[in-house]
Amino acid sequence: MKAVNKKSFLLVIALALVFSLTVGLTLAYFSDYNAAKGESTIALGGKTEIHDEYTSDTKTVVIENTGDVPVVVRVAVYAPIVGDNQTADVSGTDWEKVGSGDTAYWYYTKIIEPKKSSSTLTVSTTYLKNADLGDTVDVVVTHESSQVAYDKDGNVIVPSGWANKIVQ
Repeated sequence: MKAVNKKSFLLVIALALVFSLTVGLTLAYFSDYNAAKGESTIALGGKTEIHDEYTSDTKTVVIENTGDVPVVVRVAVYAPIVGDNQTADVSGTDWEKVGSGDTAYWYYTKIIEPKKSSSTLTVSTTYLKNADLGDTVDVVVTHESSQVAYDKDGNVIVPSGWANKIVQ
């Protein structure tokens, strides 16, 4: 048998010790845990649908909460205005306008509970027949909704970038 070099033997032993320490620390890292106590249910599912009708010179809009949690909503109305004799007036109970022009939003000032709807928002238009517009006019309404969140005092937390128009 051949004699083992003492330096090589010590090097192998040293590497084995370092490796065993590293494996132990790695296993400890991956097996560490923190137990949680308590229970809380989180409901995600704010879902809304827009229902609108356009008859004659009036468009009516209602937002329905089809989800399982309360939501807040806002809408934007886009209607082409050409000349002084053509107008688009927006109104509705519990709706409040913030901004002007293309940056205007109408905020529904109440929380819409699940399976409930907003009050009607009405867009009344006055258009004279115009060669540029033809006989019909498109009134586009878009809506945004957000699940209701509350602060520690039970007040509604309004989504970032929204005007605080929620009446509790």
